[in-house]
Amino acid sequence: MACAVVGVAACEQKNGGPEPVDAVPLETPMAATADPVIKDVHTPEGYLVAACYDDLYVLAAAKAIKARSPDPEIRALATLLETQHVQSLAIQSTFLADLGGAAVPSRLSARHAAYVADLEAAAPRERDRLWLAQQITVLLESSLLHTTFSLHADDPRLKSHAQAASLSAQNHLDEIRRLGGDKLRPLAA
Repeated sequence: MACAVVGVAACEQKNGGPEPVDAVPLETPMAATADPVIKDVHTPEGYLVAACYDDLYVLAAAKAIKARSPDPEIRALATLLETQHVQSLAIQSTFLADLGGAAVPSRLSARHAAYVADLEAAAPRERDRLWLAQQITVLLESSLLHTTFSLHADDPRLKSHAQAASLSAQNHLDEIRRLGGDKLRPLAA
Protein backbone atom coordinates (compact mmCIF):
# COMPACT_ATOMS: atom_id res chain seq x y z
CA MET A 1 0.00 0.00 0.00
CA ALA A 2 2.89 2.36 0.74
CA CYS A 3 4.01 1.96 -2.87
CA ALA A 4 0.62 3.17 -4.08
CA VAL A 5 0.72 6.22 -1.84
CA VAL A 6 4.37 7.17 -2.24
CA GLY A 7 4.82 5.96 -5.79
CA VAL A 8 6.50 2.96 -7.27
CA ALA A 9 9.73 4.86 -7.83
CA ALA A 10 10.17 5.25 -4.08
CA CYS A 11 9.54 1.54 -3.49
CA GLU A 12 11.89 0.57 -6.30
CA GLN A 13 14.54 2.65 -4.57
CA LYS A 14 14.26 0.45 -1.46
CA ASN A 15 14.28 -2.71 -3.56
CA GLY A 16 17.31 -1.70 -5.61
CA GLY A 17 15.42 -0.31 -8.60
CA PRO A 18 13.83 -1.87 -11.60
CA GLU A 19 15.68 -4.66 -13.29
CA PRO A 20 16.25 -4.13 -17.02
CA VAL A 21 14.75 -6.75 -19.29
CA ASP A 22 16.78 -8.13 -22.19
CA ALA A 23 13.69 -9.24 -24.10
CA VAL A 24 12.61 -5.68 -24.85
CA PRO A 25 15.51 -3.88 -26.52
CA LEU A 26 14.91 -0.33 -27.62
CA GLU A 27 16.62 1.21 -30.57
CA THR A 28 18.00 4.51 -29.40
CA PRO A 29 21.23 6.18 -30.46
CA MET A 30 21.95 6.80 -26.76
CA ALA A 31 21.75 3.13 -25.77
CA ALA A 32 24.28 2.01 -23.19
CA THR A 33 25.80 -1.43 -22.92
CA ALA A 34 24.87 -1.87 -19.24
CA ASP A 35 21.65 -0.48 -17.89
CA PRO A 36 21.84 1.39 -14.60
CA VAL A 37 19.96 0.54 -11.42
CA ILE A 38 18.11 3.29 -9.59
CA LYS A 39 19.72 3.70 -6.19
CA ASP A 40 18.18 6.91 -4.85
CA VAL A 41 15.65 9.01 -6.78
CA HIS A 42 16.50 11.99 -4.59
CA THR A 43 19.96 12.28 -6.14
CA PRO A 44 20.37 13.86 -9.58
CA GLU A 45 21.63 10.60 -11.08
CA GLY A 46 18.89 8.45 -9.54
CA TYR A 47 16.20 10.92 -10.55
CA LEU A 48 17.41 11.10 -14.14
CA VAL A 49 17.73 7.33 -14.50
CA ALA A 50 14.20 6.83 -13.13
CA ALA A 51 12.85 9.51 -15.46
CA CYS A 52 14.59 7.87 -18.43
CA TYR A 53 13.00 4.51 -17.59
CA ASP A 54 9.58 6.21 -17.55
CA ASP A 55 10.29 7.84 -20.91
CA LEU A 56 11.39 4.54 -22.43
CA TYR A 57 8.12 2.97 -21.31
CA VAL A 58 6.02 5.81 -22.76
CA LEU A 59 7.85 5.44 -26.08
CA ALA A 60 7.38 1.65 -26.21
CA ALA A 61 3.71 1.88 -25.19
CA ALA A 62 3.06 4.64 -27.75
CA LYS A 63 4.55 2.50 -30.49
CA ALA A 64 2.46 -0.50 -29.41
CA ILE A 65 -0.85 1.37 -29.20
CA LYS A 66 -0.31 3.30 -32.44
CA ALA A 67 0.11 -0.02 -34.27
CA ARG A 68 -3.04 -1.53 -32.78
CA SER A 69 -5.64 1.09 -31.82
CA PRO A 70 -8.52 1.86 -34.16
CA ASP A 71 -9.19 5.14 -32.31
CA PRO A 72 -7.61 8.15 -34.09
CA GLU A 73 -7.65 10.22 -30.88
CA ILE A 74 -5.73 7.52 -29.01
CA ARG A 75 -3.20 7.27 -31.84
CA ALA A 76 -2.85 11.07 -31.98
CA LEU A 77 -2.22 11.29 -28.24
CA ALA A 78 0.28 8.43 -28.45
CA THR A 79 2.11 10.34 -31.19
CA LEU A 80 2.17 13.50 -29.05
CA LEU A 81 3.46 11.56 -26.04
CA GLU A 82 6.08 9.89 -28.21
CA THR A 83 7.34 13.21 -29.58
CA GLN A 84 7.54 14.85 -26.17
CA HIS A 85 9.16 11.88 -24.46
CA VAL A 86 11.81 11.56 -27.16
CA GLN A 87 12.74 15.17 -26.35
CA SER A 88 12.62 14.53 -22.61
CA LEU A 89 14.81 11.44 -22.95
CA ALA A 90 17.35 13.43 -24.97
CA ILE A 91 17.49 16.21 -22.36
CA GLN A 92 17.83 13.75 -19.49
CA SER A 93 20.49 11.83 -21.39
CA THR A 94 22.49 15.03 -21.73
CA PHE A 95 22.15 15.73 -18.02
CA LEU A 96 23.33 12.19 -17.21
CA ALA A 97 26.31 12.58 -19.53
CA ASP A 98 27.18 15.89 -17.84
CA LEU A 99 27.11 14.16 -14.44
CA GLY A 100 29.50 11.51 -15.73
CA GLY A 101 27.92 8.74 -13.66
CA ALA A 102 25.25 6.29 -14.73
CA ALA A 103 24.61 5.47 -18.35
CA VAL A 104 21.25 6.09 -19.97
CA PRO A 105 19.01 3.01 -19.77
CA SER A 106 18.72 1.25 -23.12
CA ARG A 107 15.82 -1.06 -22.34
CA LEU A 108 12.68 -1.18 -20.27
CA SER A 109 12.56 -2.05 -16.60
CA ALA A 110 10.90 -5.38 -15.81
CA ARG A 111 7.69 -3.69 -14.68
CA HIS A 112 7.51 -1.47 -17.75
CA ALA A 113 8.24 -4.42 -20.03
CA ALA A 114 5.36 -6.31 -18.41
CA TYR A 115 3.07 -3.34 -19.12
CA VAL A 116 4.03 -3.35 -22.79
CA ALA A 117 3.63 -7.13 -23.01
CA ASP A 118 0.17 -6.84 -21.43
CA LEU A 119 -0.72 -4.12 -23.90
CA GLU A 120 0.38 -6.18 -26.87
CA ALA A 121 -1.47 -9.27 -25.60
CA ALA A 122 -4.72 -7.45 -24.71
CA ALA A 123 -7.91 -8.21 -26.55
CA PRO A 124 -8.62 -5.53 -29.17
CA ARG A 125 -11.72 -4.22 -27.37
CA GLU A 126 -9.74 -3.82 -24.10
CA ARG A 127 -6.45 -2.48 -25.48
CA ASP A 128 -7.29 1.24 -25.52
CA ARG A 129 -8.64 1.14 -21.94
CA LEU A 130 -5.56 -0.74 -20.76
CA TRP A 131 -3.27 1.78 -22.46
CA LEU A 132 -5.16 4.65 -20.80
CA ALA A 133 -4.91 2.95 -17.38
CA GLN A 134 -1.19 2.34 -17.87
CA GLN A 135 -0.67 5.96 -18.86
CA ILE A 136 -2.52 7.16 -15.76
CA THR A 137 -0.31 4.94 -13.60
CA VAL A 138 3.01 5.91 -15.15
CA LEU A 139 2.18 9.60 -15.55
CA LEU A 140 1.07 9.89 -11.91
CA GLU A 141 4.31 8.22 -10.81
CA SER A 142 6.31 10.40 -13.17
CA SER A 143 4.62 13.57 -11.95
CA LEU A 144 5.40 12.60 -8.36
CA LEU A 145 9.02 11.82 -9.26
CA HIS A 146 9.54 15.14 -11.05
CA THR A 147 7.67 17.23 -8.46
CA THR A 148 9.47 15.67 -5.51
CA PHE A 149 12.86 16.09 -7.14
CA SER A 150 12.14 19.70 -8.14
CA LEU A 151 11.38 20.59 -4.51
CA HIS A 152 14.82 19.42 -3.37
CA ALA A 153 17.08 19.99 -6.39
CA ASP A 154 20.11 22.21 -5.91
CA ASP A 155 21.03 22.50 -9.60
CA PRO A 156 18.81 25.20 -11.15
CA ARG A 157 18.88 23.48 -14.57
CA LEU A 158 17.69 20.16 -13.12
CA LYS A 159 15.13 21.94 -10.95
CA SER A 160 13.73 23.75 -13.98
CA HIS A 161 13.65 20.54 -16.03
CA ALA A 162 11.88 18.64 -13.22
CA GLN A 163 9.27 21.40 -12.85
CA ALA A 164 8.61 21.45 -16.60
CA ALA A 165 8.45 17.65 -16.75
CA SER A 166 5.96 17.55 -13.87
CA LEU A 167 3.74 20.10 -15.60
CA SER A 168 3.99 18.12 -18.83
CA ALA A 169 2.94 14.92 -17.02
CA GLN A 170 -0.05 16.74 -15.54
CA ASN A 171 -1.07 18.05 -18.97
CA HIS A 172 -0.79 14.54 -20.41
CA LEU A 173 -2.95 13.23 -17.56
CA ASP A 174 -5.59 15.81 -18.47
CA GLU A 175 -5.59 14.51 -22.04
CA ILE A 176 -5.80 10.90 -20.85
CA ARG A 177 -8.77 11.80 -18.66
CA ARG A 178 -10.46 13.57 -21.58
CA LEU A 179 -10.22 10.39 -23.66
CA GLY A 180 -11.98 8.30 -21.01
CA GLY A 181 -9.26 7.90 -18.44
CA ASP A 182 -11.42 9.78 -15.94
CA LYS A 183 -13.40 6.55 -15.54
CA LEU A 184 -10.28 4.46 -14.85
CA ARG A 185 -8.03 3.92 -11.87
CA PRO A 186 -4.27 3.55 -11.84
CA LEU A 187 -3.02 -0.02 -12.02
CA ALA A 188 -2.14 -1.75 -8.77
CA ALA A 189 1.56 -1.58 -7.95
